[in-house]
Amino acid sequence: IAGRVRFAGWCDDPRPFLAAADCLLLPSDKEGLPYAALEALASGLSLIVTAVGGLADLDLRGRVERLGARAIERLEALRRRHPGLIGQVRGRGLMMAVEVAAPGVAGMVMAGLFSRHVLVAHTLNNERVLRLLPPLVVSDEELEIALAALDEAFDEAASVAADLVPGEDKVEAWG
Repeated sequence: IAGRVRFAGWCDDPRPFLAAADCLLLPSDKEGLPYAALEALASGLSLIVTAVGGLADLDLRGRVERLGARAIERLEALRRRHPGLIGQVRGRGLMMAVEVAAPGVAGMVMAGLFSRHVLVAHTLNNERVLRLLPPLVVSDEELEIALAALDEAFDEAASVAADLVPGEDKVEAWG
């Protein structure tokens, strides 16, 4: 491997090496939480590590994909429950969006979320698209609280929309 791998030894500034790398490979039998892994993450590198000690908690990408998939499933179920209000659900990891079917619905849902202490925003170029951007360190419980609040806010918006436009067929025709 001498022609393909460079063993640099100790260095005071690992940033040039990290900038040149595609990932950090850190196999180990015993670890706490090594600085090398933290520096690699801070540099934007993917980690390939043995899941021991603190390294087991660093699978941020896997965690984000798992939480994002769970959130998208919940959002799709919400869309099926409210087809007249939600036109489309999309996302990648924890970067998600819900496109509502009619103007004004996003504002009603945002107000419902604000009253439940959940902050969201619509996209700057389309008031019908709600951006859902939880932090990457969101806990399972925090994500569940936000999704439950979103469920309640859409239920609330649906009841208001049904009052404003009599008949379920008219609500679904908004889109």
